Amino acid sequence: MGSLWIPASSGSALASQKAVKALEQGAAGSDIDLAIASGFDPRDVHAVRDYSEAKSLLLVFRCPKASARPWHGDYEPKRGHVSEKSDASGRATKGGRIYVSDYDLMSVWRVSGSVAARGYQKIFVTAMKRGAKRGAFSQEATETVRHLNKGLVSRLQHGAQDDWANEGNRGVTGDDRFLAFECGQAWYMGSAQACAAFYRSRGLRWPYDASGRYTGPDELYGANGKPIGGDWAQKAGAEPNGIVLLDGYGRPIDI
Repeated sequence: MGSLWIPASSGSALASQKAVKALEQGAAGSDIDLAIASGFDPRDVHAVRDYSEAKSLLLVFRCPKASARPWHGDYEPKRGHVSEKSDASGRATKGGRIYVSDYDLMSVWRVSGSVAARGYQKIFVTAMKRGAKRGAFSQEATETVRHLNKGLVSRLQHGAQDDWANEGNRGVTGDDRFLAFECGQAWYMGSAQACAAFYRSRGLRWPYDASGRYTGPDELYGANGKPIGGDWAQKAGAEPNGIVLLDGYGRPIDI
């Protein structure tokens, strides 16, 4: 897998075959529709939707290129070392290997309460050393990603972008599209503005400004949504300086 270039003209037939497989595995017609819109493999739409219901989670992803849909499972998803941009077919090449445009996890939340009064608690899916590009996740984050990847055709390659407190965070752009799964339901959002509105509808902070620039992780913000103690990027790599920061549970943390 990964070194034979399948002609783009074969994409439609491959996508149809994978849709049939998804339906045979219990996917709904709406899963196929979401896959067509998002570029996900329909089996993965089904798997994540089921997982969100089983674990009472909200999971938000940035979509791959829509044209990537036929190639999941035939090529590995792009990894961090693959800087080459995906072409019009949703694939990229590096070192003689071919990769498919990957799913970008944005955030994961535990969901509690009734539909009318739901509560959300962030699961930070990033290195425990805040801002590090690589490193061990918390046990809960590790188990979440591991369980997700067991059911995915195209596996996740990195932690959640919303949680990565690093100046290298790419932010969001006007071309980005998103797919959210919450307790067995799924929503496609065709723009960053639509995803921001989705966050706000649930009382969640959208960690990007109007230009799409990343504004910092949730634990660096107080209950009023304002930054605690100055610029997050400086603090994220600084020695402890007496500023009190809070995690997703309101507990002090040491950065």
